[in-house]
Amino acid sequence: KLSQGELAKLLQPFQIRPRTIRNQSQSSSEPTAKGYYRAQFEGAWRAYCKRDVTPSQPRNISHLRSV
Repeated sequence: KLSQGELAKLLQPFQIRPRTIRNQSQSSSEPTAKGYYRAQFEGAWRAYCKRDVTPSQPRNISHLRSV
């Protein structure tokens, strides 16, 4: 199991740090949580993840060999 601290440490090299998360309808007096927004990861995804999609494979089988 990965702890919150371990995750934060793994993300440090990418300058991704936990932020205070507040629900849109949440008032300032309600408790908040620490977490991540998707937008924080998008730069790292663009930099490190291939954009190429695996080509689709044909669905039909052209021939089967009897065994």
